[in-house]
Amino acid sequence: MREMDFSDLAFAVECTRARGRISETVEEFKGFLLHDAKGCLVAEHGRRPVGFCIATLYDTCAFLGAIALRGIESEAVVERELLDHAVGYILSCRSKHIFAEAENSSVPTFESAGFIKLCRILRFVGNVYGRTHQHVRAFRSQDLSAIIDLDRHSFRANRWYFLERRYSLAPQFCKVIEMNGRIVGYITAHSGKGVVTVGPWVVSSEVDCPADLLEGLAMEANGERLVVEVLETNRGAVELLRTMGFTELPESPWRMLRGRWSNAGLADSLFATGSPFIG
Repeated sequence: MREMDFSDLAFAVECTRARGRISETVEEFKGFLLHDAKGCLVAEHGRRPVGFCIATLYDTCAFLGAIALRGIESEAVVERELLDHAVGYILSCRSKHIFAEAENSSVPTFESAGFIKLCRILRFVGNVYGRTHQHVRAFRSQDLSAIIDLDRHSFRANRWYFLERRYSLAPQFCKVIEMNGRIVGYITAHSGKGVVTVGPWVVSSEVDCPADLLEGLAMEANGERLVVEVLETNRGAVELLRTMGFTELPESPWRMLRGRWSNAGLADSLFATGSPFIG
């Protein structure tokens, strides 16, 4: 095991796309490396990278993204070693709650490491007819403080670094709902291989039109398919996506938890997760 470096970024993208996740990009993984290189781990066999994982630390919790491996015979062994190293790093930083995204085949490995299943993460894909709405507008740099506060209230952790990076890399995909001079919802996205992956997408309880944000975002997507991932426990978001004509993909990974119970990342105001690595 070793820390990831910049020469590993293309390998990380290759691994995730081999697992069917076409939304991840070199820029996405570069952000994690810049944020916390110690949480970015690569497994090697014969000096050749064969897998990786990313642990993202917040205040009192952490998110461990789906472990990605590239065609090796001893997958279970390497997966467990990556998992143990990532958990060890998180615990050394005194995080009390570790959330994870695990593919179905990986659930037994995570359970043997002390994780429990919380709920499915549903994946939707579709197209939306873009529309302008009077109360939906583009991010402005001066909005970031209010957006971070809104996100912290819903997510229960501070994702300022990732929200600021989303804005710096793809401002065209960053929209807010403003009502009575207050920001009460926001949406971000990033481009992958032929798709635009939505998230985070957060709305407060006073918003009765969360779809307006998605339609505003679609104005910038140039007809590319939108990919949205949401927890199955958020019935409002799931029903909205189905009503808007999104198709649910067959593979649904699990949101899992190790440690004391926490509701970080589980609020119904979270209409789309950020990624497997940031919750």
